[in-house]
Order: sequence, then structure tokens, then C-alpha cells
Amino acid sequence: MQMEKVKLIEKKLEEGKLSVNEARLLLDLKPIEFLMKVACNQSANAMLDDCKQMDVVKDENEPLLQIVLSDIDSLPIVHYKGKQIDRKLRVAFDWESKSADKFDMTYIHVEYVPVDNKRLNTEIIQHNHPIVE
Repeated sequence: MQMEKVKLIEKKLEEGKLSVNEARLLLDLKPIEFLMKVACNQSANAMLDDCKQMDVVKDENEPLLQIVLSDIDSLPIVHYKGKQIDRKLRVAFDWESKSADKFDMTYIHVEYVPVDNKRLNTEIIQHNHPIVE
């Protein structure tokens, strides 16, 4: 009986009188959209896990600033809050140990031209600019 039902459904599919989802429902199977949703969710979760393992997805403890120099004369690679800063004009970083009369001893200054800027105006990322007396 089940085999006859399958053959009839197969014939109707070939004639174009049934859609694939209608045939699946007649056979008590889930529609393809449901299967695609499950597959996509599984794929998305697997991709997210892979990205976390490769450190593509940043966690909440990402560094504020990273400056990488391959040698003393190379162009610095700068990441600020996880985003790479391109078109840099000036990069300055200074840090001193805290003492009784000084605090906020980390100074950061990154001047760059934003990629979407047509007039070459610069933007500055700056923390704890020293006050000159």
C-alpha cells in the first residue's frame, strides 16, 4: 500500500501536478523550508564556533589598543577596539609607571584619514593628552 502511494506521488511530481513540499507532506515528511532552516542554523552555529576558535569573533575582553611592528622601520599595524586603523598619519603611545603625584600615565594618539573621507580631513583617537604647563 505504501509503495503504491509513493509511486503515485512520484508520478504526480513528474507530471508537475505536485510540488516537492506537497509530496513531502503526503509522505509525512517535513517541508524543505524546515530542513533548510535547521541546516542553516546548524551551519551558522558551526561557523560561529569555527570563527571563535580562529579568533575572528572577539570576546568582551578584547584589547583597547594593539600596535605591531615587524621591525623598527616598518609601518605599524594598529588595532583600536578590535578594528584595524588604516591610512595612519601619526601613531604615538607612551606609558609611565604610576607614582604618588601622577596618575593616568597611559597616553595614546592615533591620527588617520578615514577611508570614506574625500577631503583628506583627519580623525584622531586620543586618550589622556598631557597638559603642558
